[in-house]
Amino acid sequence: MIKKKLLFLNLSVRLQSSTVTIDQRCSFSVMSGTEPGQFERSNTKSDAAQPRPKKPRTTGNFEFRKYAKRHVALRIAYLGWSYHGFAIQKTPHNTIEAHLFEALEKVKLVEDALNCNYSRCGRTDKGVSALGQVVSLTVRSNLLEAEGVEITEDCTAHERKGDKTVELPYMAMLNSTLPEDIRVLSWAPVGPDFNARFNCLHRTYKYFFPKGNLDISEMREAAQKLVGEHDFRNFCRMDISGGVTNFRRRILSIDVNELSDG
Repeated sequence: MIKKKLLFLNLSVRLQSSTVTIDQRCSFSVMSGTEPGQFERSNTKSDAAQPRPKKPRTTGNFEFRKYAKRHVALRIAYLGWSYHGFAIQKTPHNTIEAHLFEALEKVKLVEDALNCNYSRCGRTDKGVSALGQVVSLTVRSNLLEAEGVEITEDCTAHERKGDKTVELPYMAMLNSTLPEDIRVLSWAPVGPDFNARFNCLHRTYKYFFPKGNLDISEMREAAQKLVGEHDFRNFCRMDISGGVTNFRRRILSIDVNELSDG
């Protein structure tokens, strides 16, 4: 049996946008290529648009107005091999985002996907996995006052019985209903203007592929020519309407490393 050695490539990119003030940190890691020699190219379509979910589920007799709202960021990990990408699509429905919103609605954290101030840090294609994807959205909160908490005009949270000093266990609620290969790793309160896409400072991509007869030293030397700030407008959608006017991005570092046989 012939053992194929693998290479590990780590690409760290800091995104800079001239349209927003970057004041929060978020990042995600992507593993691409589910089989040796297979690669997926990241989707460059706009992430600013709201998702297009399936027909909203009924919330029954649950009264959302009895709860305050809170803008939060969720850090998510998923194995994308069985899914048709991250972003919700018209068809098929088997995407990470579709399962996420199904869980959010099932545990009554959001009423529907169109009215929760949702944003995603980035997209991943079919078969691509992520270990630190970040999304931000407004969810139901058990608190009356805290960072990110908003009391709407019709809110009657003050009249609701029960403890209002402990926040809802967002991670446990979502992970109890999400598929096992989609996990919410952590959450954090953020300001109402926080956007998971435009407030991101850097992204990290990791690719795994067979070594074969590739010359690692030459690959490392060539990769360094990509480090620095460059204009990537020929690689992305000219999404002026989505607020994208700056196409210059800075690659912080590229590393090509050989993995052990294990």
